[in-house]
Amino acid sequence: MRGTLRAWLILPALAASASVAWAHGGGLDAHGCHHNRIEGGYHCHQGPLAGHEFVNATAARLAEWLVARLAASPADTARLGEGTRAQVVDGDTLDIGGHRVRLHGIDAPEIAQTCTADRRRYHCGVRARQVLIRLIHERGGPVCDVGDFDSYGRYLGVCRDAQGRDLNAAMVEAGWALAYRQYSEAYVAQEARARKAKAGMWAGQFTPPWEWRHRG
Repeated sequence: MRGTLRAWLILPALAASASVAWAHGGGLDAHGCHHNRIEGGYHCHQGPLAGHEFVNATAARLAEWLVARLAASPADTARLGEGTRAQVVDGDTLDIGGHRVRLHGIDAPEIAQTCTADRRRYHCGVRARQVLIRLIHERGGPVCDVGDFDSYGRYLGVCRDAQGRDLNAAMVEAGWALAYRQYSEAYVAQEARARKAKAGMWAGQFTPPWEWRHRG
C-alpha cells in the first residue's frame, strides 16, 4: 500500500503545523481539523489525522474510524466483509457494510467511460463493474484487508474471494483494470499478461482512467 497507517499512528501530533492552522482562516474543531475557507476542503493539523486533507468533514470521520480500528489492533490492516454482503460500485470500488473500499493498486474505467473495440464504442466502465460482480458471484466473498484511506474517506485495500485469491489482481489480469503505478507496482505483471493476451480493454483502444478523469 502507499504506506501503512501503523507508522504514523505512533508519531507525535504535528505541532509545528498547528502554528499555521489559522493562516487560511478558522480555528480547529474537536478533531484538530477545520475547513479551508480559502481553497476549500477540510484538513487536519492536530490529532490522529494530522497532515491529511479531505474533501469534507464526513470523509475525515470515515478515516478516523479506520485509524481507531487499526490503533486497537496488532495487525497493520483491518478486515472487512466477513459475514457482510458486498455491493459493487464500479470496477475498483466496493461497498461493504456501509464502508466504501477502493481496491488498492488498480484503476478501472469509470462508469461513464467508453472505450473502442472493432471500431465501435462501448461502455467499458459498465463492463468492468459487471466483471467484478461476476468474479465475486462466482468465487464467493469478498473479504478486504484495508490499511489506508484517501481524501474521500474510502478505505484502500486488497480484496480476496472465499479461496483467498486476489480480486485486485484478477481484475487487472482480465484486462478490466490497469496497474495504478502512481501508488503501487503490485500488479504490473498481471497488466503485462493482459496486454499480451489482448484481454478486456486491451482488445481495443482506451484512455487510462486517470487521464479520462482529468479530461472532464
